[in-house]
Amino acid sequence: MLSRVLSKIAYGGAVTSCGNAGGLDLETTVLPFILRGIRLIGIDSVALDQKKRQEIWSLLANEWKISGNVAVTMVKLEAVVEVAQELKAGQHLGRTIVEIS
Repeated sequence: MLSRVLSKIAYGGAVTSCGNAGGLDLETTVLPFILRGIRLIGIDSVALDQKKRQEIWSLLANEWKISGNVAVTMVKLEAVVEVAQELKAGQHLGRTIVEIS
């Protein structure tokens, strides 16, 4: 996914990336970075304070919302371990919503 996004970024643009749900591999060359001055910026979501997380989630849900079809999977709390194993194995894509009753 990240390599596909890089190909769409305009000259001088930047891509931020957080997490590794799509896998750890990045299949690209240095050309987007050299020829178009693209920047890749990693985000450490682990140490980010709760207030800033809420601000970002609000932006993502509203003015930064990405249109299009995104795979969404609903799972029960009991299935979280199985989904986590799929994520680690690179076999799970999209968003996962955990239903907590």
